[in-house]
Amino acid sequence: MRKSIIALLVFCSAVSAFAQKTFTVSEFKSYVENYEIASDAGSETLSIKIKDVLSSETQNSLVQVTWKNGNPKNLYFDLDLSECTYDDDDCILELFHIKNVRSCVLPTSTKFLRYFDCIQLETITLPDGLEEISDNAFFDVPTLKRIEIPASVRYVGACAFGDCLSLEYIIIDRNANTKDWSLAWNAWNDAKIVYSDE
Repeated sequence: MRKSIIALLVFCSAVSAFAQKTFTVSEFKSYVENYEIASDAGSETLSIKIKDVLSSETQNSLVQVTWKNGNPKNLYFDLDLSECTYDDDDCILELFHIKNVRSCVLPTSTKFLRYFDCIQLETITLPDGLEEISDNAFFDVPTLKRIEIPASVRYVGACAFGDCLSLEYIIIDRNANTKDWSLAWNAWNDAKIVYSDE
């Protein structure tokens, strides 16, 4: 009986450890540093949820984790940042040259998106409440195929989606006010602009 209880406890803690994918940025850093890919795996994508306060320092740390020399080149991330908050009221996300991120859900409180120029990015979820996408925010992201811009976005800067060669669709909420957007917001790509009611 005692062996059965111990076996059950070991099993439960193993399942719990496997299921636990929510980290602070510093915990995520430690996790990646200690993560080993099976030699025959080819490449792996880890689904990670970050729950932390995003100061400029933690955002910089998050970028550095994805660039870590110890991070094998075939390790990719699906990041869920939806439960992250910001350390001030500006709510600025600036993940300049982040790497190895295939998909990302941005924090729900994000107001300003400065950079997310990840060359492996395939999908990104922009939150309702986002107000601005800065110049060159997604410049030269060759794998991004579609993006949905919420109605709350009042400004999109020049070349925000410039040189996104695979970008097929930019879906704009039909209630978005685009009159103040840069004239060159969608320069250098062949994406079809679609409004959400079409």
